[in-house]
Amino acid sequence: MVRRTARIVHLVLGAALIVTIYAPTRWTEALRLGLATIGVPLLVATGVTLWQQAWLRRTLGRVELLALLTGSAGLAAVGQVLVQRTFAEVRHPVTLAEANLTFDAATVRGHYQVLVAQGTLPRMVATELVDFIWSVGLASSLIMIVLTVAALLRHRNPAGSRRLRRMAPLMALAPACDVVENSVSLMMLSDPFGFPEVLAPLHAGFSVAKLTLAAASATLAPAYAVVAAAMGPNPWGLAQPTRRVNDGRDGEVVVSPRSA
Repeated sequence: MVRRTARIVHLVLGAALIVTIYAPTRWTEALRLGLATIGVPLLVATGVTLWQQAWLRRTLGRVELLALLTGSAGLAAVGQVLVQRTFAEVRHPVTLAEANLTFDAATVRGHYQVLVAQGTLPRMVATELVDFIWSVGLASSLIMIVLTVAALLRHRNPAGSRRLRRMAPLMALAPACDVVENSVSLMMLSDPFGFPEVLAPLHAGFSVAKLTLAAASATLAPAYAVVAAAMGPNPWGLAQPTRRVNDGRDGEVVVSPRSA
């Protein structure tokens, strides 16, 4: 599961590098900066994960998962604070949510014209770049939450725990859409008045997909975790008490209440 997630991220970053190399320079200037700040460290991290996946599997347990969850949540919180603070400096004519859901290219160009007149277009570029921090933090937080719950349910409901572990990579779908949305926005910002019109609906479409997948992640995974906990044979995942009985021969055997 970890290997699969790392492979997907690695391939997406590789595709982004290919776009940076072969796409027109005016579309990829901002994307190149995003890859330099976020993409390359992630590329290294996923490469090490693919290389040392067996060691990670042996090393990481519940405590480590909780530590990673705490760090991921902190990264997501920092990213969201930076996004809101940077966007406030943009003085955008509409809210960030409304800007992300604008399908009409002419309307988007009108927004950019206001930003150019104000001299705040570079701050909008900065907003999209720091949003990558939020995306990475959110993806890692959601994955760590599901993995931590799966670890806690390992004894109570082993089958449910396995299903949750398989479900964990799906939690990155909404943040992945956010990454694509930001990348398309950076392409438009690199040529605010001459970008292809198809980019505006593409940007808004990925924003809608992000919101839809985020709602699904926030409801389906917790609902399944509750069901898995309710259906488990071992409440709270505690070790079962045992007692010693005489087997009628020369020694004693240890019997659990379930087998007695």
